[in-house]
Amino acid sequence: MLLLRCTIKLLKEVGVKQVDLASNLQTIDPLGSWYANLLHLDRKKCLLFTNEKTLYSFLVPGVKKSDYKDFGMPFRVNLMLNLKFEGFEDSTVKKLLKGYDDYGFTKTGSRSVLGSMNDFADQYDNYIYYFGGIKKFDLMDTNRRVNESPMSALGYDRPTDKFRSALNA
Repeated sequence: MLLLRCTIKLLKEVGVKQVDLASNLQTIDPLGSWYANLLHLDRKKCLLFTNEKTLYSFLVPGVKKSDYKDFGMPFRVNLMLNLKFEGFEDSTVKKLLKGYDDYGFTKTGSRSVLGSMNDFADQYDNYIYYFGGIKKFDLMDTNRRVNESPMSALGYDRPTDKFRSALNA
């Protein structure tokens, strides 16, 4: 089961109330939970997803209200596209996504992960500005660049390397 740890801002946007939160759920995924945050980049709503253990992240730009009806769909589709772009084998991607058919929401639980997400948000904002706007930048290449950045929270390892190691464990 996919456990999405969302910021309060995103929970309000999605329309999840306190009583709907799956706060008592524990994820059995070896990758742990995924964090989600709502960003406004180049005047567009974007979702930033970050894995809590590996800090592997990806951006979903241009989110619309209708995307919240099945919130897991944009997550699964974009995770699949990013992993294929990174060169992960189809069997590995399918196995991972099979466990993410069901999902639940809860609040964030780690200020360290949120701090890393703020760093990622700044990187995305800079890349979007550098390439001339959200319509002109290469999303997959930018996601790869962000995940290749050494992170102090990982002992200066790269999120891509940590994610690959966690999947192969």
